[in-house]
Amino acid sequence: TQQFAQMNLQPDYVVIPSGSGSTTSGYVLGLKQLQSTTKVMGVALLDGGSSLREAVRTVGNKASSYLGLSTQIEDGDWELLDQYIGPGHGVLTPGVTEAIRMVARTEGIFLDPSYNGKAMAGIIDQIRQGQLTKQHTIVLVHSGGLPALFVNNEELAREDPQPA
Repeated sequence: TQQFAQMNLQPDYVVIPSGSGSTTSGYVLGLKQLQSTTKVMGVALLDGGSSLREAVRTVGNKASSYLGLSTQIEDGDWELLDQYIGPGHGVLTPGVTEAIRMVARTEGIFLDPSYNGKAMAGIIDQIRQGQLTKQHTIVLVHSGGLPALFVNNEELAREDPQPA
């Protein structure tokens, strides 16, 4: 939040690739403790629904207790997108491929197919559906994962098919 304040920025959403839920729980707990209006949007990577919600709640509330905080995480404190899991961890989907290529070409930032590419594919789809708009300020947490790019390097480097 200090960086946001220095930039005079108040994001509506912080989007996080959510695997085990531990990183997501830290962001949810921290933002809630600071009474921030920024909402965490987790993009499920491996498993979604109730098991990921439970993991975020459990880990976050244990961390809160450990830190001596009274803040407790509840399901409504964050949003979960679990429709972008795809056929498996690190398996390229058309949406992930598009997201990786688009961000590389427009921003010079490399996303991986396991974490950040999936989260960005979720953001792009949410924009196309009108759930996220130009009025929203969105921050993607780039959580690493760069080595996974090399597993799919040939497919990602292939030229896009030319439109008919």
